[in-house]
Amino acid sequence: QTPYRLNLESIPDDNTIDGANDLGKLSNKKLTEKEKIGFKEGGGRDKVDLYTFDLNQQREVNITLNKLSGNANIKLIDEDGETVLDKSTNKGKNSERIREVLEPGSYYVEVSVPGNNQTNYQLSVSSEKIDNVVYPPKKEETYKAGTWVAFENRVGLQIPKGWVGGVTSNYDETLILASSKKYPDVYVEVDTGNSYWTGSMGGLANKWSQPSELNGVTFQPQGKAKIKGNQITNTYVAKGSELEEKFYLVATVGPNYEVATVLVGGTENKLKDYKDIANNVVNNLDFPEPTDWESYLSDRWLSYYFNSDWLETDLNFNGVIDPWEEYLDQEISTGIFLYGDHSFNYHFDSYHEITGTIQSILSGTWDITNKNELALYYEDGSVSVKPIFGPDLDNEVLYSDTVYSVHNIN
Repeated sequence: QTPYRLNLESIPDDNTIDGANDLGKLSNKKLTEKEKIGFKEGGGRDKVDLYTFDLNQQREVNITLNKLSGNANIKLIDEDGETVLDKSTNKGKNSERIREVLEPGSYYVEVSVPGNNQTNYQLSVSSEKIDNVVYPPKKEETYKAGTWVAFENRVGLQIPKGWVGGVTSNYDETLILASSKKYPDVYVEVDTGNSYWTGSMGGLANKWSQPSELNGVTFQPQGKAKIKGNQITNTYVAKGSELEEKFYLVATVGPNYEVATVLVGGTENKLKDYKDIANNVVNNLDFPEPTDWESYLSDRWLSYYFNSDWLETDLNFNGVIDPWEEYLDQEISTGIFLYGDHSFNYHFDSYHEITGTIQSILSGTWDITNKNELALYYEDGSVSVKPIFGPDLDNEVLYSDTVYSVHNIN
């Protein structure tokens, strides 16, 4: 007889966060894993593979899933193991790709198969240092390929290989790309326009289904705009121009309803070329993560100032100041103080030329609904629930249809 000690250790499966395959710290070097998924394993089917990696500084992370023999999807998950930062769910054997700018920390990549799919796959993960971000882009500057350009609504664009970019107006939400080699005659415009879309995807598609005019030229849509996921596409012909150029448009809506529109056109190439260029530009866009409104709004205050007719003096027919017209002029300032314990104070000041300043202070509790709405529950029992969008790079939010500046409470 031989005495012995038996130690049993439970090794977590790689379909759980605790058992995720560790890829280590990301650098410029690409990390590649070749595996298969969807096959029988240990009495069941292996439908999920999880990987984890670390970042020690802010970097752009690129994740690619390819060499597929069946359908598979990928998700990028935050270090809490629950929050999905981005995902790619193309159909069939099409490759999946995620590109995100991430802060230092630990992250997870989930590879999964829908239904009864089985497939081999190759997962590639790499990162690049970010040291050339431009905000806002300036009219006089030209930016080379690889440069990250940031727009006010936090959408970023890394100028694609073979292209340069710049702005042609005083508006920094429109970037024009040019290529001197493969596509010298192609016009490419990236526009974030109105920072946030507050309506429905159907409403946005209807907008891009209507003709528009610019400098005597009508951009005539060639049918109704199509909706696929978070993108809207359509094609146009420039009626009234000498060459009647063809254009392809793709508008992408981000997780916080940010909108980035890519318009590509010209006369020397086929429509397929314009679609390929547009899709390449879209793949170089980066949208911010969904806003955690609970965390962002706690111990902040939202300010709004409105000054009606403040440069105008109302005169009567005799050229004398009319006090009753001036009475209509007013200055309004609002502050909504949102505290970490979910109480709030609503300060509302209005100034009238004759009656002076009237101040109101209301109180209650606040919350965020699952539809990203800020709900204010007043002590008198009334409730105000309005959607909130943002924030942008200037720390402003769109609350209902009004822009508020956001400040720390201190």
